[in-house]
Amino acid sequence: MLTTEADAFVSMLTAVATILADPASPPAIVRDSGDDFLVALANGANAEAIVTGDRDLLDHQGLTPAPARLARQAARSPSAEPRQSPRRRL
Repeated sequence: MLTTEADAFVSMLTAVATILADPASPPAIVRDSGDDFLVALANGANAEAIVTGDRDLLDHQGLTPAPARLARQAARSPSAEPRQSPRRRL
């Protein structure tokens, strides 16, 4: 990706993304404690899913309300029913 393409991509993401601060002290939830902040961010943002390739997140059973999904799973399974509050994928 050329620098101008990368800059354009970052600009586009910044325009559509919701930016949240990292949680100060996320609770220990997953095998890799370095991933706990992602779970806390997803829960705090009311995310529909954590889209990742990270096995520590994918292998953890019961991440709620935001389960971990591979990108191809997330792309194939959009929400079947509208929810009362909007949810975002992180």
